[in-house]
Amino acid sequence: MNKRQFLDELAEKIDCLSEEDIKHWVDYYSEMIDDMVEDGMSEEQAVYSLGSVYDVASQAMIDTPMRSIVKTKISQKRPKDKTALTLTVATAVIWLPLLIAAGALVGGLFIALWATVLGLIVAMAAIGFAGLYLIAYSLFHMQSFASCMAPIGAGLVLLGVSELGSLSFEALLKGSGRLWKAIWGKIKLLVVGRKEGKA
Repeated sequence: MNKRQFLDELAEKIDCLSEEDIKHWVDYYSEMIDDMVEDGMSEEQAVYSLGSVYDVASQAMIDTPMRSIVKTKISQKRPKDKTALTLTVATAVIWLPLLIAAGALVGGLFIALWATVLGLIVAMAAIGFAGLYLIAYSLFHMQSFASCMAPIGAGLVLLGVSELGSLSFEALLKGSGRLWKAIWGKIKLLVVGRKEGKA
């Protein structure tokens, strides 16, 4: 597939976006292909390295701001006559609560995800502070060397558990961010109304 075929097919697959967004993505990928050709690839190799048009179109829709998608969707579905407008208003008692429930569900998932992450961070910090407290208490209230070894050992174990937990925070935060981005991308694709065969 050459550059022109790729860009034409891409524009066709993202035709649910606004003309401005379609132009943006076509220009973006056109420039990307040109840069790869300048670096020594053939046009076909450059197109092949981008992946399937379906995947590129899906990523373009995911990366398009939600406000632009919603604005385009609303302008495409604007009622043309009074009957359609009346029907839209009359059925609002059905679709408006469903829309609010969907928004609440997504918001609840977002809050639950980050509350879980925050809860784990607080738990690891508490375990670390408990370890420090045991060590400090043993050292300052030492009656004999043998009697303070067990609390110091327990404190060191707690500090080790806390440190192991903190090492996983970066991966946990990155994973949570990727999960949220994937969920948000799927929501965007649902709003756009992408079908499996079309992108």
